[in-house]
Amino acid sequence: MSVFKWLLRKRQSKGHGVHSPFAFELITKVLYSPYSYYAFSDIIKQVGHDQDKEYNQLSYRFVNHFKPGNIMEVNPGKGVGSLYILSPSADINCTFIESSVENIPYAKEIIHGYFHSRDHYSKERDVFFNSSLDEITFEKFDAIFINLDCEDISLYSLERLFELSSENCFWVINHINKKLNKQLWRHIVNDARTGITFDFKNRTGIAFLRPVYQKENFSV
Repeated sequence: MSVFKWLLRKRQSKGHGVHSPFAFELITKVLYSPYSYYAFSDIIKQVGHDQDKEYNQLSYRFVNHFKPGNIMEVNPGKGVGSLYILSPSADINCTFIESSVENIPYAKEIIHGYFHSRDHYSKERDVFFNSSLDEITFEKFDAIFINLDCEDISLYSLERLFELSSENCFWVINHINKKLNKQLWRHIVNDARTGITFDFKNRTGIAFLRPVYQKENFSV
């Protein structure tokens, strides 16, 4: 079975056997995009080191491609990944859920320090920090990025994520391969409220809540 999964992942990662035009475009233009961006090198110059570069660059490509206006990031840590999420546009509003209070000052310093140093930066960046999902009320998000390396997401929190998601929202979830997170990802894939899902390199999960898409899961 493991050999079969590897062959399927290798085949679908090239777009072979993928009949959905949406999925094919996502795989070839976003997940396996051959292009780099100036922001990648600019961020590295600012922070010095990015231990989660592949996931963070993937986050940038998603925001750059789909252009969500209202984003939530769960467990941003010290804010390095947040720079990739915010960089594609100065018009992005981002809400952060960070339960580790000690991380918040570092994240704020990195975010504001980076964007104030950019020549194109012309307005105050809208960023908001909260300690839990329960603090968010009467708001819907177009994209939600979740870092499971920092903290587990319970099934209760999963219900809150659905409540906070707009109809066309997408989720990008890091570290789905860790033992405690595999069950959560299976719940997301099997949930009737998700449409197309992608298991990217057995590490990052992407879920689209758009009801117009036929339910299907790709391993790429």
